[in-house]
Amino acid sequence: MLGTAMPPAAQAQRPIYLRDLECVTVWQGYTNIFTSGADISIGRELYTSFMSTGPVGITCRLPGGPGTVEIQYGVPDRSSKPPAIIQVYVDGSEVARQEGESGKINTLLVDVSNGQSLAIDINCSRQENCRDHQRYHFFKFHLNPGASSPGSR
Repeated sequence: MLGTAMPPAAQAQRPIYLRDLECVTVWQGYTNIFTSGADISIGRELYTSFMSTGPVGITCRLPGGPGTVEIQYGVPDRSSKPPAIIQVYVDGSEVARQEGESGKINTLLVDVSNGQSLAIDINCSRQENCRDHQRYHFFKFHLNPGASSPGSR
């Protein structure tokens, strides 16, 4: 018996780690970027991040079609670093900006449907203690292809 082909819309598409796209580093702060994650406490709960970074700006080529970028991040409880501010640009225009909150996991969802390029700036929300060598930790840093959020571009 032959298998049944599913239409493209019915096939589940896996998230793509943003660093697996064709990307360049536009600028970086004082620490190495994109190191492996760690077990950390945020809001007195234990989480395992898969990636951490200091301030950085990257630009990536998008595969096209519908899609949503999903970023989850936080600052460890023991850090004196201010929360991150994340700016997202699609095709050169800012489409989202979020200042995270200390003591919690912050989530940013951005519709990037039909965009050709994606730029993400990760920076300190204020300069006080920004240069400490604590890093921002990420739990999701993905493109969800085939998905678009309400209020699409």
